[in-house]
Amino acid sequence: MKKLNFILLIITLLISNSAFSQNCIAYFTYTIDSNNQTIQFTDSSYSTDNSLTALNWSWTINGTVFSDQQNPILQYDTTILNVCLYVDFNQNCSSSFCDTIYTSIYPIDSCIADFTYTLDTSTNTITFNSTSYTNGTICDYFWDFDDGINSDLENPAHTFLSPGTYSVCLHIYTSLNSCFSIICEDTYCETIVIPNIIIPDISISGNVYAKTALLPEGIAVLNKVETDNYTAISYTHITNGFYTFNNLDTGNYTVYAIPYFGDIENYYPLYYPTYAGNTAHYNNALINYADTAITQNISLLHNNDINHGFGYISGKVVYDEGSNFETNIFNQNWFSSAKLNYEGVAQNITILIYNNCGKIIDYSLSDENGNFEFKNVPLGFNLIYTEKAGKTTQSFPANLNQNKDTIQNILIHIQETEIINVENINKIEANIYPNPFNDFLNIDIDNSLQDLSISIIDITGKQVFYRNFDNTHLNILKIKTNLIKKGSYVLLVKSGNSIIFRKKIIK
Repeated sequence: MKKLNFILLIITLLISNSAFSQNCIAYFTYTIDSNNQTIQFTDSSYSTDNSLTALNWSWTINGTVFSDQQNPILQYDTTILNVCLYVDFNQNCSSSFCDTIYTSIYPIDSCIADFTYTLDTSTNTITFNSTSYTNGTICDYFWDFDDGINSDLENPAHTFLSPGTYSVCLHIYTSLNSCFSIICEDTYCETIVIPNIIIPDISISGNVYAKTALLPEGIAVLNKVETDNYTAISYTHITNGFYTFNNLDTGNYTVYAIPYFGDIENYYPLYYPTYAGNTAHYNNALINYADTAITQNISLLHNNDINHGFGYISGKVVYDEGSNFETNIFNQNWFSSAKLNYEGVAQNITILIYNNCGKIIDYSLSDENGNFEFKNVPLGFNLIYTEKAGKTTQSFPANLNQNKDTIQNILIHIQETEIINVENINKIEANIYPNPFNDFLNIDIDNSLQDLSISIIDITGKQVFYRNFDNTHLNILKIKTNLIKKGSYVLLVKSGNSIIFRKKIIK
């Protein structure tokens, strides 16, 4: 591509400016086959906002039409060709682009600066390709992108940070004697229109329904899904049935809606937390790919049965270090102003009760101390199930009868990939010292307990110490810890298979 005469350049600038205002730009590139004396033209016209479509093309040489195809091939027999492309888009938008093509052998000391380019309208990045000619050697390239940035590469790529019209220039320096002296230099400039990028609003929003009514209040948790890995990245209040998550990255997501009915203990019917796709468990949830604004409504699952009894079940949910527990999402004041009291406890975790028919009969959220409770539980076989996106769960059988209508102190552990060690614990008092510890650690514990074991778990969930104390009568257990590295750990005391004491320790 070479410089036009002054009048043609002015016309091109006017057309380009007009095209920018109309959101359509005509442009072409070409490839010369000197052996067959043909030129392959490639239409590269585009719309600045991707809203228009090219419909008609008209190609001229020195004012004479030679093709109406989109990508014609021309047989040439002259040295210099003034080629213009006229393009009609839909919505009455049209544009033209002209270029001078040199096809002959140049004088021995001549050089021609020239380039083509390809625009990526999604990023406003242009890839430039020098098509400059010389009989000698091109020693240096100098690109001026008209935005304060330069380049000395032969074929640079450049991202324009602001939309507008830029005069991009390539200056070349050539030599016939291995660049010991410059014989020829030339400059070529071209006006390039950079469109305004329209960044799509990536969001997920929708309504949460309790049957045909909108849920008055609740919490929506947004989980990002990457290769079956679920991570809670945001939460928002559901107000008058509506929730929204804005300014998201492109990706896969699922939404978890948690209803809140305040101090009403026995509302009817029972509505319980529900994932997108109207399911109680994450592994059946609907996963949405979001690259624009999408709507995802959720209809809360519910139980119309009246379940009432005299049973009582309670417990605590804790998370181990290295469990990937999103404290910035769950350990927050969703529905109250109470503050978290203890490190390592898991707040706002959903606990479900299933009856022997496989129906959910109630649910609870762990409070700021990690505690949960169920009142008025029907007697019979019940199953305690902890629901957290991305974690497989070991459920806990809670059988209630007239002789045993209370189960307390269920301890639920959230670990890296699982919710395990669901234990029915007996609380004990123990004194651990010194803490921080060094080569030895003392555990002052009730000597009436038998079959004790001590485990120390690191932040990744790996057991770094284990010792079993069978039928001990000592109330102070002393363990050697000189081989344990410095760091934070969790000490677990078990009686049989039940965890009876848990404490964070530091070396």
